Amino acid sequence: MTVPTISTSAEVFATLDVGAGANTNAISRVVGATPSGGQTLVTLARYDCRDDDGSADAPRWYIEFSAANSNPAELHPSEIPALIDTLTEMHRAWLYLDPENFS
Repeated sequence: MTVPTISTSAEVFATLDVGAGANTNAISRVVGATPSGGQTLVTLARYDCRDDDGSADAPRWYIEFSAANSNPAELHPSEIPALIDTLTEMHRAWLYLDPENFS
């Protein structure tokens, strides 16, 4: 697995104004063989923000599911193994990118 290189939370915080936030996408994958059969964009992302007093909130990691094209974000049940593989890849990347959660 190749782990993506993304800006650290500290690097993002350095660019944020008080009360502002920013999303950083670590990995995005399209799951689904064809647009007509259903496709979903799956993204591992981190949200960093500063409170109204300027202090940095703890980073919030999340998985986002959205439409990969103009069709609804849906998958045929036959795509479940590909979705599981994608989520496993994202979980491993998250473990690598966010080690402070495990210390």
